[in-house]
Amino acid sequence: MNFFVSYYSYLNAVEVGGKSFGLWQFSFTTYIAVVVTHLGFIAIYIGAWNWIVVFVFALHIVIFYPGWAFAYNELPGTHITGNQLEFYNHLNFWLIVFVIAVCAILPIAFIKQGKSMFFPRLIDLIMRKKIHKEIDIENKLKIDIVKLEKELDSENDDDQSVRMSQGLANQVLTSHHGTI
Repeated sequence: MNFFVSYYSYLNAVEVGGKSFGLWQFSFTTYIAVVVTHLGFIAIYIGAWNWIVVFVFALHIVIFYPGWAFAYNELPGTHITGNQLEFYNHLNFWLIVFVIAVCAILPIAFIKQGKSMFFPRLIDLIMRKKIHKEIDIENKLKIDIVKLEKELDSENDDDQSVRMSQGLANQVLTSHHGTI
């Protein structure tokens, strides 16, 4: 998608001075759109945002990427020297990068949110409860584990599908080990 949106956007584009947009504008726009989309995908799959994550994202966007791109672009002996600032001044460039990033990230974000809403995993439920501070999740889990261990100790059936405590699992393994 990234390639074709950039390609068809610059297919017949002409600058104000009469120069046509060429390979460098197309490839630079495609590359920046890939970087922005990649950062968006990483942002979607980060489980917990804290100040360190925000700092690293900001550092990457503000310092590392532009520093590398400007240093690489200003190497002498290349015919693209100084073109990057020219690309940044075009509204078409920013519009294409924004459209590509949004069109690529939005479906994944909707699918991820839909899965957590309609088919939640245990971690989704725990994070939702912890975020809303409806329960103290650590104490709730301790109580549930104690209840589960008491239930397992009181049951003496051969149902192996029930979750077992470590002690009970060791007892079952040692009692069946001799018969195998």
